[in-house]
Amino acid sequence: MSRVELHIRGVPEWLLRAYLAELGAVADGDGDAPRMTGDGYAVSWSAERAPLPGGTLWLTQLNILLEGDAAAIAALEPALMAKLQRGGG
Repeated sequence: MSRVELHIRGVPEWLLRAYLAELGAVADGDGDAPRMTGDGYAVSWSAERAPLPGGTLWLTQLNILLEGDAAAIAALEPALMAKLQRGGG
């Protein structure tokens, strides 16, 4: 069993859900819970406001937890990170 924690800023929850669905995950329960599962893994998350240093701006930070078979997590993490990388602008 593997467990990986990711802390990502500036990505809305709806986009995380879309990325996970593209990677084969499906929503648990009614679809509103912050949890999705895939083949050999589960992803859960929480959202919080995180301040930017030196200012009054805040970003949404998603605290993402990947849990599951080591092989499934080893494949999921880099694929998800590639989708979560976003250029500034």
